Amino acid sequence: MKAFVARDGNLFLAYNLVQELTNGKIIPHSDKRIRSALILSELPLAPLVALLIASGIHAETLIINTPTNVVQCEPALLTWQGGVSPYFLVVLPGGELSATPLEDLGEKEGTSLSWLVNIAAGTSVGLKLSDSTGAVAQSAPFTIQSSSDASCLH
Repeated sequence: MKAFVARDGNLFLAYNLVQELTNGKIIPHSDKRIRSALILSELPLAPLVALLIASGIHAETLIINTPTNVVQCEPALLTWQGGVSPYFLVVLPGGELSATPLEDLGEKEGTSLSWLVNIAAGTSVGLKLSDSTGAVAQSAPFTIQSSSDASCLH
């Protein structure tokens, strides 16, 4: 079985994969999503796959980018890609995926967040991101850089 991942964020089966799965039987239709769903309706997992195609849910891998130059009491841009929203983001002690979060950044719909870094300089931290399907991604550990501003620390 081949995986289906599309860069544009929609679940589309490649035309040749559809031909392979249906022994070359292609149902004419102008919309590739509908054509794929119609073709897949003849396969055993058709209802689930057709539902995924129709809903626009995709199978892109969840990835969180490790931020650079994260400074105490300054905003840091956190970005990620893939997965299915909503997303849930926490700051953990560096490299400790199962540790108690130092900061819970909450639920997000988009794929970026500006975080006012309220953790003391010199602290090693990492980011743990999960999505609505339960997929989890973790950044590499990074160290909070110093600043003369300490007004945001708790």
